[in-house]
Amino acid sequence: MSEKDKKQNSRRNFLKGAGLLAGGAALMATLPPATTEALAKTTAGKTPAAKPSYEVYNTDVLVIGGGIAATTAALQAFGEGVKVMMVDKGPFRQSGGGGMNWAVITGWIDDVARAFRYNIYNSEGMINQKVGKTLHEEWASENLLALLGQRGTSVFRRHPDGKFWVLNAAYGNMFEDYFPRHDMDEAKGFGIKVVDRTMITDFLVQDGRCIGAMGIYLPTGTFRVFRAKAVVAAAGPYPWIYGWNTVAPQTIHSPDCTGDLDAIAYRHGCRLQDMEFWENDLISIEPSGLSCSYNGGIGADAQGAYHYVCDKDGVYWMKDIPEAEMTRGKFIREIAKRVEQGKGSPNGGVYLDLRAGEMIIKTMRVHYSRNIVPFKEKFGIDVKNQLLEVAIEWAENHGHPVVDENFESDLKGIFYPVGGGVRGARINHTCQGPIIGGKVSGRNAARLAKKAPELTSIDWEQVNDEYARIHELRTRKHPNPITVHEVRHAIQRACFKALGPIRKGPDIERSIKELERIRKYDIPRMVLREDVQQYNMEWKQAIENYNMIDVADACCKATLMRTETRGSHYRSDYPQRDDENWLCNIVVQKTKSGMKLTKVPIVTSELSPEQIKKMLKTGWKKEYAREV
Repeated sequence: MSEKDKKQNSRRNFLKGAGLLAGGAALMATLPPATTEALAKTTAGKTPAAKPSYEVYNTDVLVIGGGIAATTAALQAFGEGVKVMMVDKGPFRQSGGGGMNWAVITGWIDDVARAFRYNIYNSEGMINQKVGKTLHEEWASENLLALLGQRGTSVFRRHPDGKFWVLNAAYGNMFEDYFPRHDMDEAKGFGIKVVDRTMITDFLVQDGRCIGAMGIYLPTGTFRVFRAKAVVAAAGPYPWIYGWNTVAPQTIHSPDCTGDLDAIAYRHGCRLQDMEFWENDLISIEPSGLSCSYNGGIGADAQGAYHYVCDKDGVYWMKDIPEAEMTRGKFIREIAKRVEQGKGSPNGGVYLDLRAGEMIIKTMRVHYSRNIVPFKEKFGIDVKNQLLEVAIEWAENHGHPVVDENFESDLKGIFYPVGGGVRGARINHTCQGPIIGGKVSGRNAARLAKKAPELTSIDWEQVNDEYARIHELRTRKHPNPITVHEVRHAIQRACFKALGPIRKGPDIERSIKELERIRKYDIPRMVLREDVQQYNMEWKQAIENYNMIDVADACCKATLMRTETRGSHYRSDYPQRDDENWLCNIVVQKTKSGMKLTKVPIVTSELSPEQIKKMLKTGWKKEYAREV
C-alpha cells in the first residue's frame, strides 16, 4: 500500500471495519480518491447515490456459499495449505441446505466401474462422462466413513446387534445420518475465516479470469470487495423461483436459494447446462402455514417410502417397483402421470399412508418420522390413523454453469462443485456433487492459487459500476411503482406453470411470454418502500429478482426446447424418451442478441451414445457394470 493510501485509512475506519470481520480477515478500508472519480464517471454525470466506501478482503481461495459443497471445498483447500475465506449470504451454520441439517444419505463405492455406469444409466445418459469419471475415481479413493467420523458429522446408526445400518444400492452402499452443520463447526474450528450475511452481487473479473467477487454486507449495506487467486462458487440451487404455497414457494429449500452465482456466471458469458432438469420429493402441504417444510414436514422420496404412496382411490401403484429401478426421474414421472389421469389429491398431489404404524415408520428417513408426534400434538393431524396429502416440491435443480473435468467453468479461475453435467437428468446421491465435487473443486482451486501470481493491481471501474447499479436499485423512483414482492411472486407464478411435474408446450410458451413481460415492464418500475441501507431485505430481494428472472428464463426455454420426456422432465405432450433426437445436452448462453439455446453432443469417455441407448432400452442389469 502506498503512503498516500495509508494516510487515507484512518484508525477510526479501520477499527470500524475490523469489528465486522469474521475471524480477523485482512481489511483495507476506503478506496483512494481516484476510485471515487471513476464512480462519478460511471453514473453518467449524476450524483452518486452514496459516497463509495468499500471494505476490501484478500485471500488465496474464496469460497462463496456455506452449505455442504462450500464447506467441503473450504476444508479441502485449507488442507492444501492456502488461505481460505468463506462468504455466506445467510447466517453461517443456518443458511441453505446445509443449515437445514437433516439426516443426509451418503455412501461409499468399492467398484468404480459399476457405480460409474449405473449413474450414467440413472442420469439417463445426461452426465458429462469426463466429469463423472473424476467424481467416481475420487469417490472410490475416499474413505468416507473415516472422513465423516473424524469430522463428527455422522452418528452412524446401528442395528440392535451393533452392526452399522447400511443400505445396499445398485451403485454401492448408502448410510444415513450425515448432519452437515457439524462440517461447518469443523471449518470454524480450523480457523477458516467466515464472512457471513454477505450477498455476492457480481464477480471480480480481470483479463478474462475471475479474481474475486463483490457484494453487500446485509446488516449495514456496506459494500465489500473480495480479492482472490481462485474462487469456488457453491451457493446452491434456485428452487425459490418455483410457485408459492401460503408462506413460501413450493420447495423445501431456503430463501437464500435464488440462483445468484449461476445468473452472474451467465451474464459473464458462461454456458449453462441441464436447465430443464430438477429434483423433487413428496412433502406434506398441511397445515398450510408450514408450506413445504422439509425438516418440519413428513414426506416420501425415491429411497423406499414410495411403497406407501397411494392415489385418491387407495391404489398403491408404485409398491412393486424395485428400488434399483426407482430413479428420481421415474419417481416424479409416475406421480405426474397419476395426477394427470385425475387420480391425484385436490391440490395436485397424492397421499402417504402410514396407517400400518411402526412397521412403516421404522423404514422412514429420520427427518420425516421425527415429525409424526409433533404433527399430532401441535396440529391434531394423526398420520397413523389418516391419509396425509403430499405434493411434489422442487428440492434441487441440476442446471448450472458448464464445468470441465477439473470443475472449472468457462470463466477461468472459478470452480463449481455441482456444475452443469455433474448430475444430468439426476444422479441419485449427495456424494455425487456436494461432497466429492466440493473436494475436487477445493483442491483444484488451491492448486491454482499456489501457482497464480500475486494481485498487484485491479481495474476498479467494474467495482464502481456494480456499486452504482445496486444503489440505483435501492434509491430508484418511478411514477407507477410496483413492489419487490409483486415482481417476485409474478416470476414464481410463471415458473409454477412451466416447470411443474406436468409440462405442456402451450403452458411453457405462456410462461416465457410472462417472464418477458415482467422483465420489460415490471422490473424497471420495481421500487423499494424504504431506501435505507441497514438490513433492508427489500433491497436484497430486488437484487435477487434480477438473478431469479435470468435463471427462470433459461429453465423455461430449455424445458420448451426438449420435446421429449427424460428424467424428471415430463412433457405430457411428448411422453416418450427420444434417444435418437435428444440424447444430447442443451446449453444456454448470453449473446449480444439475447439468450441463445443450443443442442450439443453429450460428453463421452466410458460409454458411447449407442451403448447408452441399449442400456436405457433394456434397463439396468448387473452385467452392465463391466460391458454393454
